[in-house]
Amino acid sequence: MGATYAALLLGSQFFADDFLYLQLGARDALTIPWLFEPSYGHLAPVFRLLHVLIAREGGVSWPFAAGVLAILVGLMYTAILWFARLLLGRGPAAIVVALVCASAIPTLRTTMWLASGVQVIGGAFCMTLCIAGFIAYLKSDKRWHLAVSVGALALGLLWQERPILTIGYLILIRYLFFTPERPWGWPRVRSEARIWAPYLVVDAAYLWYRLFVFESEPAPGNLGDGVTLFTSGFLRSYLPSLVGVRQSLDSDWVEPSTVLGAIVLLAAFLYVLATRRGAWRCVAFLVATYGANIVVQAAGRLGVPGTDPVWISRDLQYFVDPYLATVFALCLAWTLPRRETPLISARVSAIAMTVVAVPVALSTALHWVDVVKVNHQSYSHRYLNQALTDLAHTGNVDLISLKVPEAVSPPFVARFTDQERFFTIDADLRRQFRDASPRKVVITADGNLVPAHPVTLGWASPAATDAGPACISGPAGTELRLEVPSGARADEQVGFVRITYSSPAAVAVRITSGPGADNDWPVRLPAGEDRSVIQRLDHTPTDQLRITTLRRAENLCVSSVWLGMIAVDTIDGCRVIDHHGAPTATAARCDEEWGNLPTAVGAED
Repeated sequence: MGATYAALLLGSQFFADDFLYLQLGARDALTIPWLFEPSYGHLAPVFRLLHVLIAREGGVSWPFAAGVLAILVGLMYTAILWFARLLLGRGPAAIVVALVCASAIPTLRTTMWLASGVQVIGGAFCMTLCIAGFIAYLKSDKRWHLAVSVGALALGLLWQERPILTIGYLILIRYLFFTPERPWGWPRVRSEARIWAPYLVVDAAYLWYRLFVFESEPAPGNLGDGVTLFTSGFLRSYLPSLVGVRQSLDSDWVEPSTVLGAIVLLAAFLYVLATRRGAWRCVAFLVATYGANIVVQAAGRLGVPGTDPVWISRDLQYFVDPYLATVFALCLAWTLPRRETPLISARVSAIAMTVVAVPVALSTALHWVDVVKVNHQSYSHRYLNQALTDLAHTGNVDLISLKVPEAVSPPFVARFTDQERFFTIDADLRRQFRDASPRKVVITADGNLVPAHPVTLGWASPAATDAGPACISGPAGTELRLEVPSGARADEQVGFVRITYSSPAAVAVRITSGPGADNDWPVRLPAGEDRSVIQRLDHTPTDQLRITTLRRAENLCVSSVWLGMIAVDTIDGCRVIDHHGAPTATAARCDEEWGNLPTAVGAED
């Protein structure tokens, strides 16, 4: 199963908040407090630790990340197989159950996105291992089984929040399916207390830290959004997933796959009802666990500004756990006593299961192909693969860093969409980018690496400073302010600055053109004479440009500050590009070279 997923996932790519977590994992100091920092509201130290591993060992290599995801799927498969064998025996039925869960459309779709795959599949593995260890303990009374279960719960709670629900799964399993024969009394109370005490200690410690120490609060929405989330998710994600279908985002509330999913679900539980006594227990287990998953989902996300409950309800990562809960409920039916006289014959039930199983398997296989194919054709896949291919076939270059397009990484991670900041988490690419290289290039919005040409708007002049007209010396926080003439203020989202300077030592600075700019990452100015660094300006410059030192600087002297835009050759001629590398309607000349720009402060042409 792991090998199968590794092969399928090779065609995917990094997306959205992958850019954030990989950059944090690559550059932040690995400390215990850092691991326990909020990750978009989640308490997820194991999740953060895995991103450290991926970023520092794999860089921007998607195959390495895909290998980590494949291992997690393999672990989840193994835990489900243990669970199924405990209930169904060591025959082929247990393998089929594990394969069904691991090959479910929600599982596949979730693993196509690194951050969601690491978080959700890892959490599902821990929850399943906890449940399997608990059942093994109830059947064997071996303490090491209980230790595995409690350890899996603790690990899961360090992975993400959803394993907090596991204690509810265990209570339902204990008192619906493994009810003790001993009558209630002090002996039984003591026996039950010994079972539950370690779980309660782990949960109590987690809840204390989560509620009173951890600096993040849930964001529950209103009741109306909760109802929308429940109904839309049930009809448009959960039921279709049971027959191996991922509905398109523009689908109606009720589609044929919705009806087929409802029929399959109903048929499965009718079979349990026809062959087992106490089938209501399976229904109660599924209703309780499904409802709890939706409540946690609503409590954590719906109150975030701009959150659309319908959009969340279409995200299949939130339906991995409900899908697994459905399979668990059906497997638990095998613990119930058989009916002395089944309401359906063995032959009829075999035919019915075949009639249901074959179309569902075919549907799942077809949608596997569709999900993988669509993912391979995604904008993120094309953009990053093209950029990495071009970078692999070029030598040393000076990459003028643009921003990753919003279709690859949405605005909510805007501060982590700088191209150079992302690509340089990879050591090989980091060595390839050289500020002194005469080859100035950009990565365009389609991922192509192309020559960059300057389009001059004007020059900024240094304002007076204590160290001289164009030099600064002093501790961190020392500023050099540059006056920007009105004609040199670029149109919004297309401004760039080239600073030519001299410094006896390397110094880190921040170059800003206005409040709230995304390009507030440190810029390293290497030591040397007449060195030049080109930096993107994310906002329209005001009347001043500020160069602020981030550590002590001595005799940092600026000889010229160029302000302008970048142009590239396109099929429509030479065009100015925006900050994502997309061509604008503004025509330009692509015969201008960076080496021909004047180096004197205040030069106009």
